[in-house]
Amino acid sequence: MVESYIVTSDQQSAEDAAKFAKKHNLKLCKPEMQKDKINIEFIDKKLFVSFYENRQKLSFEIGFSDIKLQARSQKAKVKETIIKAVGEIEPDYKLYDLTAGFAKDSFILANYGYDVTLLEKHPIIYALTKYSIDQLAGSKLGERMKIINQDSLEFLERIPKGKNVFYLDPMFVRTKKSKVKKEMQLLQKINPPELNIELLLEKALDKGEKVILKRQITDPSLSNYTSHHIIKGSKIKFEIYTVK
Repeated sequence: MVESYIVTSDQQSAEDAAKFAKKHNLKLCKPEMQKDKINIEFIDKKLFVSFYENRQKLSFEIGFSDIKLQARSQKAKVKETIIKAVGEIEPDYKLYDLTAGFAKDSFILANYGYDVTLLEKHPIIYALTKYSIDQLAGSKLGERMKIINQDSLEFLERIPKGKNVFYLDPMFVRTKKSKVKKEMQLLQKINPPELNIELLLEKALDKGEKVILKRQITDPSLSNYTSHHIIKGSKIKFEIYTVK
């Protein structure tokens, strides 16, 4: 787990970087890449995260501007299995993403028309994702996404039982041969997988009426739970659990 972070910027983005560093109690430095830290970089008024892995610099932009993500969101109504998995949600139901990460799936859900409340416990991942959502301020899409900096299990302990739908996307543990996206490498570097899937599923089913669990297509069934049905894609599957 990496616990060292620095914020850097070019001259044009210095004010944005200073505000971000102060808000999240991070060190503001000159724009020099440091190999032993996660570098949060403001360049040309955009936010990037950079880090070294096996002596190679990896960098990607924070936000929802990725072309592939935009294409997925536009085709969500007819193409995205996640929309089929979540299904139609009545107006009096609430949808929660209990494992937000960088909120790519929640962006797809919000773009489709769902209101989503996201949970992210790690302060740095929360800060980066909150920044992405804040860039949507003033739009209908931005209004549909709300993120909370809290552990999901703690959150489930305090909310009342009711008409709740929960989405779970636990971090996949990859083999060395697996190709891992830069975003996933960063998540694993900052916050290694430690989620107890069955415990979170148990608590979610106790407080809601439906849980959608995203898993790798090759993952075996959970030992203590049987899904109501499964929707499969080419590489992932969505296990649907409902309260009987």
